[in-house]
Amino acid sequence: MNDKLKFESINISEKTKECISEFHTVTKSQVLIDKLQAGTDSKSAGIPLLLQLLYNPGAPLSNWMEILDEISNEFKRDTTTNYRVALLQLLKTIDNIAETTIPPNKKEAFRDSRHKCYKTFLVQESLVGENICIETLLAVTQREIAAGRLSPNDNLCNIVKIGMNEPHLSRDELKVRATTQTVTCLRRAITWLFSKFT
Repeated sequence: MNDKLKFESINISEKTKECISEFHTVTKSQVLIDKLQAGTDSKSAGIPLLLQLLYNPGAPLSNWMEILDEISNEFKRDTTTNYRVALLQLLKTIDNIAETTIPPNKKEAFRDSRHKCYKTFLVQESLVGENICIETLLAVTQREIAAGRLSPNDNLCNIVKIGMNEPHLSRDELKVRATTQTVTCLRRAITWLFSKFT
């Protein structure tokens, strides 16, 4: 019997790759899960926090808020598209599970909050420096529509359509602007330091 697990290859940190490589067979996966449940010091074992949280006893029902926080942290740390797509899918899954714990009178507010959080990730993925690249946001929203995570009628899609019809800077132009802004800020800081100490 072939007990090899299949998982999509994604571009992630070396430490996370090492950890995921431990899951290449069902037997090794179970050993790692058993270690986590037995209270093995997972930090010293080099297991990423997100995986620790996902394999905590009772997860994700008992710790979905911590998992969502760590998804947000991972999203900020890793800029590869494949990993961010995996995080967005995990976000949707955890949100769906978390929604089952929300009282009926608060479900609508929870859905609104989760949708705003999700769209914040999409905008974050489209940033170049401090500016939103409308071309990147278009590509991101099209990808999310194709994946079924975003409605084509969402107001973010309408904003993107309007933005694409207006004059805008390309991603390369925004990169130049971001570099220029960084240099300008650095020059100001150096000038200020010299004025204080001369």
